[in-house]
Amino acid sequence: MLQMFEEAFTFLRNASYNHYWAFDKGLKDLAVESGCCSLGVIAGVDYCRPDFPNSDNSDHSNGEHSSNGDGSSQGQGNGNGQGNGQGNGQGNATPETDKEMDKEMDKVMG
Repeated sequence: MLQMFEEAFTFLRNASYNHYWAFDKGLKDLAVESGCCSLGVIAGVDYCRPDFPNSDNSDHSNGEHSSNGDGSSQGQGNGNGQGNGQGNGQGNATPETDKEMDKEMDKVMG
């Protein structure tokens, strides 16, 4: 029974990460250069989370934060380069999940 809960939690958490990166990509596709990081901190929540695991980290890190994988972060300065904000997270996204998220984003974005 515990394994079922762990699997459900892992599935939902990974879907949340996929949603974050799909939204980040959608913002960038709309010429919001820093994606979710442009939102900053709202009501105490930091929406710039390059530390989230990402199955395709090639174009999602904006260089604003970096993570070394041990839970600590440091600022990167400015720029929109590749950055190194992914740390060593353990993403479990599949190509099918990413395709589903892309389809949903296409519906939302028109």
